Amino acid sequence: MNKVKFLVVGAAKSGTTSLYNYINQHPSVFMPENKEPRFFCDYDIEKFNFGKTYFHSDITSTKEQYLSLFKDAPVNSMCGEASTDYLACENTAQRIVDWDKNIKIIIMLRNPIERAYSEYLHAFRAKFQKETFWESLMLEEKRKNEFYDPIFFHVTRGLYYKPVSEFINKLDTKIIFFEDFKNNSQKVTYDVLDFLRLEQVELDTSEKFNSGTQNYYQQIPLSYVQHHWLLEQFHKDICKLQDLLNINLEHWLRPLHVN
Repeated sequence: MNKVKFLVVGAAKSGTTSLYNYINQHPSVFMPENKEPRFFCDYDIEKFNFGKTYFHSDITSTKEQYLSLFKDAPVNSMCGEASTDYLACENTAQRIVDWDKNIKIIIMLRNPIERAYSEYLHAFRAKFQKETFWESLMLEEKRKNEFYDPIFFHVTRGLYYKPVSEFINKLDTKIIFFEDFKNNSQKVTYDVLDFLRLEQVELDTSEKFNSGTQNYYQQIPLSYVQHHWLLEQFHKDICKLQDLLNINLEHWLRPLHVN
């Protein structure tokens, strides 16, 4: 049986759907139609009833269900999937190691403030988020305790340092920044092929997937107060991430310019 060889683990709203579609064009790659089975999150399906019922009825919770996603993969193909919840779920890296320590990990990171607002707008546009962005932020802890779908956890899913450090310490991991991917999708995608040790073949990276929130972002800009509050939530985490990755992320720490 084909083994899962790589995982795109998040972050949500950081280009993962586009990357999934690009690398899935490769003749040696097989990724299931269920892009986000979220198997390694090990969700308690009974407690997670809200998310399972309203958003993701295709969550896989058993080994048999998970392996069946890859039953149609051609022999010797490189199998993978892209569940963005993996980055923010507790102990996901260790569960993946316990499954197969040789799985390669791809992490896509975006400015956590932009990511949080994009996630909210995605939910708002889909009409299952009725609250304002500020109200949604204030409800986050309550919703976590009530086992809401993680798409409501705008702050939690932008705290990258701890999960990123766990992944890079336990598994072969490639970090991609959304800005680089957005500016040169083709180059970054071919870098991923190198990381996966796949032959360089021509891939169409022109189409942008799941980017419908951009117009909403322009129509409903983030306020200074919201930006400042979020920056306070993320500041320490961003600084620690800078040190971990030995990269300058000062552009993530800039306050919102007000004319």
